[in-house]
Amino acid sequence: NIVRMNSNEMIISHIKAGLGSSLISKSFLSDDIPYQELGSNYHREFLGVSFDEEKDPVIQKLINKIKKETEIR
Repeated sequence: NIVRMNSNEMIISHIKAGLGSSLISKSFLSDDIPYQELGSNYHREFLGVSFDEEKDPVIQKLINKIKKETEIR
């Protein structure tokens, strides 16, 4: 069974309760949660949404940096 959750806290609560496993950033885990590193064959996808008509130069710079860093190499 696959369950989708929209909160890392909810995922961690379920893992601590013994209700499954998840691909999640190691930074969210505490010492009492066992984990296994999966290697470079596994990836988590992240999505970003931006306003096409964004005028703020700081936000535009951030958007461009994210686009550049996430280009498929």
